[in-house]
Amino acid sequence: MNTFSYLIYKKFRMLTAPIYLIIDLIPLNSVILDLGCGRGIITEEIKRRRAPKRYTGVDLNYKNTEFLRRRFPDFLFVSTDALEFVKICIDKNEQYDCIIISDMLYLIDDELKRELIANAYKILSNGGVMIIKEAGHNLLLFLQEYISVKILHLTEGTTINLQSVRFYEDVIREVTTNYVIINIRRLWYPHFIIVIKK
Repeated sequence: MNTFSYLIYKKFRMLTAPIYLIIDLIPLNSVILDLGCGRGIITEEIKRRRAPKRYTGVDLNYKNTEFLRRRFPDFLFVSTDALEFVKICIDKNEQYDCIIISDMLYLIDDELKRELIANAYKILSNGGVMIIKEAGHNLLLFLQEYISVKILHLTEGTTINLQSVRFYEDVIREVTTNYVIINIRRLWYPHFIIVIKK
């Protein structure tokens, strides 16, 4: 992705998604795992505003991680499946103060959503926070994602599986009851952020 197209993409995302709210929820000077780091909009704001002790970004798209390695050489980026990465972290007994899962769960089926959230919770340190941000579902959003994923291939994914906040609430209750839901509407986008504390 060249600089110009990234700037256009970033401007659009900043208008439509609650990026600054996500950033404000991230603890300062923390060890951060960003599952589905994408093109690095959240990464950029974390570097600028949160001064992490350590940052690891995971994305299935190799082009994204290569782009981010050049932009943020002091951060670690891994091009792999998020669930596989989390399982490796469990095996290595790694812990993170903050785990971010933003706009990637809609790209996997429901059973994988459950497994990823449950396993990510296992590598969240005591006192840590997991931030899940997803878009709600409406026809306009579905069409936009269909074009992005299925036609233009801007986003890696085999499915478009937008779910309600109620679905995620049921999934999270299987793991913990210590969470808060924040509903947000930006332009035509309904969003929700689920903040899970351990």
